[in-house]
Amino acid sequence: MNNEILKKYNINFYKRATGKSIEIKDVVSSYLYIWKQIDDINDFLHDIDLCLKGNIESVEDTDYSDGLLNLYGQLTHNELIISDKTGLHWRAIPLFEFKELLLSWKEFLES
Repeated sequence: MNNEILKKYNINFYKRATGKSIEIKDVVSSYLYIWKQIDDINDFLHDIDLCLKGNIESVEDTDYSDGLLNLYGQLTHNELIISDKTGLHWRAIPLFEFKELLLSWKEFLES
């Protein structure tokens, strides 16, 4: 678990009676919380690695979004851009940092 990156983004994981969760504070924590299935996380991590290695053209779909929660993620060669449905309210996160957040979340879910 990368506590330094979790602290930087003010991300806190916790266990509750209904399962494992993230304290929702902003768009980053809300977006991270979407990814609850290990297989989906692994697919996302695979595509992140392709982007970080300069092989974004090998990514079948760079759109990682959740229409139900209206959180939209777009992979670029070095960033994840999170936005709302309109695309007006967005935040870019360095891809290597989001990878660390996602790996930490995965580790917490598997613990």
